[in-house]
Amino acid sequence: MRRLSEFFVLLALLAVAGYAQTFRGAINGTVMDPSGAVVPGASVKATDNATGTTRSTVSTTEGQFAFQDLPLGDYKISVSASGFSAITVDHIPVRASAAITWVASVRSMEPAPIR
Repeated sequence: MRRLSEFFVLLALLAVAGYAQTFRGAINGTVMDPSGAVVPGASVKATDNATGTTRSTVSTTEGQFAFQDLPLGDYKISVSASGFSAITVDHIPVRASAAITWVASVRSMEPAPIR
């Protein structure tokens, strides 16, 4: 897990260096369940709040997703996966030459046990 974290930090730093002198940004992340296990095959959407433009992707077998070369602005990220409650986070800022790295934690849709 630590190597994976180090990989994401390195990836974020490389992304920032690669976007120098541009007017675009990126949102990268990992979809995880409450136990910390990655969630492959999750549907991830990034919506530009100003224009309503939506981009979609699916998390990899390692739970990773990436939206590269995004126009600047505030975005809403929505994540859904079979067996988990959908989550949405609004007002994620995309700034010039910057990559936002985010961990999306989804929750199981199983009902709570009755006591």
